[in-house]
Amino acid sequence: MTAHDRLHALVGSCAQVGNGVHVSAAAQIGGVLEPIGAMPVIIEDEVLVGGNCGVYEGTIVGQGAILAAERS
Repeated sequence: MTAHDRLHALVGSCAQVGNGVHVSAAAQIGGVLEPIGAMPVIIEDEVLVGGNCGVYEGTIVGQGAILAAERS
């Protein structure tokens, strides 16, 4: 694996992420700046966001949840 092959997680600036949350490689947590009134992503405490998962506008992930992407 080269430096160009590394995978990164993306977390939007308006996302609300709780304590003890693990965000795996290639996960995306949306942040909402527009339109006005759009709902942010809220990730409560002790959540695992698995690799390649996407969590988008208005989603609330409850405490202790485990998210995994579907395997293709």
